[in-house]
Amino acid sequence: ITAVKGEFNSGDPVTISDGSQEIGKGIVNYSSDEIAKIKGAHSEEIKDILGYFNKSEVIHRDNMVIGGDKDEY
Repeated sequence: ITAVKGEFNSGDPVTISDGSQEIGKGIVNYSSDEIAKIKGAHSEEIKDILGYFNKSEVIHRDNMVIGGDKDEY
């Protein structure tokens, strides 16, 4: 994760982008504020940064769709 745009909560669906185009959708395990704090950090650092640990991934692959026509998400 290199950037977070917009405001969202844990459990919300978000767009995944490579910076220039939309590449997928996913359901996040952290809010936009939390992700802004932990982006670039390793999973084992999340508890130290946030004070608690939810999941090791921001979006689990089981909750993600990559590719396809964006109208099909």
